[in-house]
Amino acid sequence: MKNILAGIILIVGWGMIANTPVFAAPLAKPAVENRPIEVVVNGEFIKLDIHPLMDRHHLFVPIRALASLGLSYSFNAKTKMTTVQNKNGDYLKITANSHSASNNGQDVQMEVPAQNREGRILVPLRFVSESLGYDIYFEPIRQFVFINAKDYSFDSSIWEQEDLQAVRKAAIALPI
Repeated sequence: MKNILAGIILIVGWGMIANTPVFAAPLAKPAVENRPIEVVVNGEFIKLDIHPLMDRHHLFVPIRALASLGLSYSFNAKTKMTTVQNKNGDYLKITANSHSASNNGQDVQMEVPAQNREGRILVPLRFVSESLGYDIYFEPIRQFVFINAKDYSFDSSIWEQEDLQAVRKAAIALPI
């Protein structure tokens, strides 16, 4: 009789524990989303005066940041047109708030227009980079954008340096 009573108590107790509701806090957004996006050009981190802006899954940078790619630029305030040129003479003409652009004199359409934010012209980084002959890759894990010239190759002699800080920085600047 004692065994039957103990069995019933055990089954009822187990049923009460199994049916207890469990409440959990909502999932927090990953900390990565709050980190600013870093730009790496040909293995070097680029210091920008403002962080790149992500808008509708497109990354925008101020036109001044394009100098780190070896690009020259000019801006006509009257027409709000930016002209960006690489060292080979290829050029882009982009007008703020317009989907139309000119790539070496040929009209092209951009998915998103350049933007005028707080008096600064921000251009879509992927469009400009690819149009002027650069490879671009966004790594969402570390929030890095890698931009490389077609002829860029990593200098593996960096691993032989005694300056561990330089080696670490080079390792971090490599895509995963």
